[in-house]
Amino acid sequence: AARIEQGSWDQALLGDIFALDRSRASFQSEEIDEEILRRIAEHDIHPSGPLWGRGDLGTGHEVAQLEQTIVTELEELRLGLEQAGLEQDRRALRLVPQEMRWEWVEPSQLQLNFWLPAGSYATVILRELLDY
Repeated sequence: AARIEQGSWDQALLGDIFALDRSRASFQSEEIDEEILRRIAEHDIHPSGPLWGRGDLGTGHEVAQLEQTIVTELEELRLGLEQAGLEQDRRALRLVPQEMRWEWVEPSQLQLNFWLPAGSYATVILRELLDY
């Protein structure tokens, strides 16, 4: 939520770990160069956010500072997740539906068709489209 509030959820920040589109692979870049910016614009890579657990964040610079600030405010939750044995992981901060099509089948009925990568939920897309 913090990156959404600051408007950086779809932008590269120094220290980001980038998730490859439609993959569980990720990487960190020491600099934000033209190739990183191009790949983000083309939805080939996405900034990622933490799923908290034991272990290191892996981020650096301003992203590490932001994530540490947030988790410090949620100390009880952090401890609970770590004590439950969860391991640090990351997920892309954005989800891009592929091959999206729509059709009004009746004046009050819209049919949507799209596909999402494994582990994604259509309800997330619907929530954003319907703004509820």
